[in-house]
Amino acid sequence: MRGEEAFEVYWWRERGDEVDFVVKKGESLTAIEVKSGRVKNVGGSLAFKKLYPNALSLIVGGANAPLEDFLLGKAPLFL
Repeated sequence: MRGEEAFEVYWWRERGDEVDFVVKKGESLTAIEVKSGRVKNVGGSLAFKKLYPNALSLIVGGANAPLEDFLLGKAPLFL
């Protein structure tokens, strides 16, 4: 897909840390972790942010991106 809304999707893992999805649009990065129920471990997001401090971090299913808001496009994907 090319155009204004085009972006790339990856996953990230380093040692014991991982992020479910990494979305890249131009130079902008967003780490997305999907959680069900109570959010317990976000170590992957913290490790990713150490390596990429300008990245946005979303915990889908958490307080900053409830699942319904994320699915309805109400949670911004990029800074």
